[in-house]
Amino acid sequence: MSRSIPLFERWRRFQPDWIRVLVGLNVAIFALGLIVSQLLPGRPGGPFDPSYEALFFLGGLQPAKILEGEVWRLLTATVLHVNLLHLLVNMLALWNLGPMARHLLGAHSFINLYVAGGLAASLVSALRQTLPVVLGGGPWQENLTLYALPGGVGASGALFAVFGFVFLVARKTP
Repeated sequence: MSRSIPLFERWRRFQPDWIRVLVGLNVAIFALGLIVSQLLPGRPGGPFDPSYEALFFLGGLQPAKILEGEVWRLLTATVLHVNLLHLLVNMLALWNLGPMARHLLGAHSFINLYVAGGLAASLVSALRQTLPVVLGGGPWQENLTLYALPGGVGASGALFAVFGFVFLVARKTP
């Protein structure tokens, strides 16, 4: 007679290697960005950098679109990167810091910290770009509109959350 395991218990027992999953996801999305760059009209990206149009199409941070309701951009921007060097530096940081944070937190709390850090960083970035325009930031911004603001991409915010956690734990541990 088999005993049924509740869904929450199955999820608690499931311990994926989130570092490999995140690195694979970021690399796959970067490759997709390179492909989309060649398909979309506009400036094609270089051999190792997706075009601005591709980054926007794939969900780069754009304050005007977020205010129009595309809040999913806060999350998708964290897996996009502007060029190969940007991707390599972020993934190297994740590969080196991630295992320590995952060991200290556990798999589920690690991914929660990573995603929450990425969302918080995207939100702060969008607000930092939006507030001066909304509040009337000065004469140098007379012709600046929300649609003219640059977008933002990258996993750096999520990685700073992981780094901050590891730093705090290391500081408190003798």
